[in-house]
Amino acid sequence: MLIADGGGVVAAVRQPVVGARKIVNLLGGFARVAPAAVVEPVLLNGAPGARVLLNGAVDTVIGFAFEAGRTAGSSRCATPTSCTG
Repeated sequence: MLIADGGGVVAAVRQPVVGARKIVNLLGGFARVAPAAVVEPVLLNGAPGARVLLNGAVDTVIGFAFEAGRTAGSSRCATPTSCTG
């Protein structure tokens, strides 16, 4: 499941996206919309994640949750004031 938060400031999906294939399709579309984006691996609260940079600035942060070695969920933050670091 992917949960997104645009904080009412930027566009984000409004409902949770359920299913690995749907999440991959959604995130895969990001490369078509923003081909110059740079994705960097990061640790978020000690867990694997990624941050997406556009023009050198943080645009999106994605965190992942795991259970029994499988991805159990992910969250996306796209609020400029919350996605720093």
